[in-house]
Amino acid sequence: MDETPIASDAEAPVEPALAEPEPTAFDEPKVTWWQRLRPFLPWLSLGMSIFECVVMDRSEKRAAFVAGASAASWIVMIVVTLLHRPRVNKSERPTGMFTKAMRFTTVAANQSLVHVSLFFCAPFYAQVFSWTPLETIFAAIYVAAILISLWDPLCEHVLLHPVAGPMYLAFASFVGWNAVLPMLGIPHRLGVWIAAGTVSVIMPLVQLVAGVSRQRLLGTIGAAIAVPLILFAGGVRALPPAPLRMVSGGIGTSVVERQLVGATKHFDKAPAALVCFTAIRAPFGLKDALVHQWRHEGKITHEISLDVRGGRKQGFRTWSRLPLSRHAKGRYRCDVVTTLGQVVGSNRVTIGD
Repeated sequence: MDETPIASDAEAPVEPALAEPEPTAFDEPKVTWWQRLRPFLPWLSLGMSIFECVVMDRSEKRAAFVAGASAASWIVMIVVTLLHRPRVNKSERPTGMFTKAMRFTTVAANQSLVHVSLFFCAPFYAQVFSWTPLETIFAAIYVAAILISLWDPLCEHVLLHPVAGPMYLAFASFVGWNAVLPMLGIPHRLGVWIAAGTVSVIMPLVQLVAGVSRQRLLGTIGAAIAVPLILFAGGVRALPPAPLRMVSGGIGTSVVERQLVGATKHFDKAPAALVCFTAIRAPFGLKDALVHQWRHEGKITHEISLDVRGGRKQGFRTWSRLPLSRHAKGRYRCDVVTTLGQVVGSNRVTIGD
């Protein structure tokens, strides 16, 4: 019998462990040019947006383009909603380069279309802003919308939100349509309702495509219905009547050859009548109706309807006459308002001490 001893595991020769190579610079993950550039993109976009706002062509011939951009923004929003809609099974969500590029470009396109509506119309609203409490609220919302659009990460977050996205886009497209439809010859008093009605229809449609819950969809429908109702209940007075504006005006005693005579801010004694003269700038081809609203000590005494036609750079000249008794005195004011109650401009005069 062979009694040769068998080596146990403890006696087996131990192979020397191989030392792991030290990491070198070549083994560090490579940073792509896109990763280096991405942190600077919001700042680059901010600079381009400010530049676009300053140099933008705001001539009336661009009105059709702006109206179309506001409509296209909703089509892009539907595409964005479909691309970013959450799936029940997250593994079903495509993550290829093409899909990622589509998501990026559609959000960027939506942001660009929002810029067109907000930036183009802002000066027209500012020119007729009258610092009433309601208009101040509107201005605050408008400024907030512009600030959101200027910063890419914030704008993307808002646009991709299932509720805030459609609401934000609704505001941008509404203010766009409201200001440019009169430039296309649609009376201002009709353009407001066309803009509000269109927004009220599209908002629930986008939510329906997004596949939101029934409760959220009903809430959106309620908000959409509330838009024209709020405007009808007096909220329309929060909207400055862009693009209408009073170029010049005054109160005098008569008009000769379409020129105001006796213009002044104060009469020592009451004249036979006060004449309110206004020159209203309106887009070419627009025919609309305005009202001269006479007030005495803040109370409305007379309302006189006037027709206005657009196209004259110095404004369409129109006037109204208020007869006075020889004992009349106090503060008189003539407001130029739209048929919806929006103030375009005012003239004031005092009589007596």
